[in-house]
Amino acid sequence: SLQTTYHGKAEVGGRTFTVIANPIIVDGERIGSVVEWADLTAEVAMEREIDSIIEAAGAGDFSKQIDLTGKSGFFENLSKGVNSLISTAEVALNDVIRILGAMARGDLSERITRDYQGAFGTMKNDANTTADKLTEVITKIRTASSAINSAANEIAQGNADLSQRTEEQASSLEETASSMEQMTSTVKQSADNAIQA
Repeated sequence: SLQTTYHGKAEVGGRTFTVIANPIIVDGERIGSVVEWADLTAEVAMEREIDSIIEAAGAGDFSKQIDLTGKSGFFENLSKGVNSLISTAEVALNDVIRILGAMARGDLSERITRDYQGAFGTMKNDANTTADKLTEVITKIRTASSAINSAANEIAQGNADLSQRTEEQASSLEETASSMEQMTSTVKQSADNAIQA
């Protein structure tokens, strides 16, 4: 009853095949079918390996690699390319984690030194520039803080000097007041003596 092309997949004995069946029609009458089986076991296995690695990388696990055992030609080149991509992403991510971790601990001396291209190169430059700018800001804050501290010390010293001079003047005024009291007492005594005289 097959009237049009049939496409399907079949798994037989641990192998995966695509099946394409076409009817053979002669003078409007179907006289049979032709079936093509293609073994896709290697392709399906490769697809599953790549899916597994991409899923792991998407979850932040860059430790998985495609096993190169038994692969050759296109599959070997594809595997090496995916492994290289995963390794580069892992190394770049680890560099960023290292520099951000150092910043979080207050260490602004860490920099990314590996050579990267494209987006990884931009990420490297931006991370290093951020560390440089933070170092510059902290240096300016320290300089300003030192200047403020110095000015505060000078003001405190000036206040101490002023306080000492004020105390000296108060002491001097006390002595003057005491002398005035003695003088007043002497004048009063002189006035009393004058009255008696």
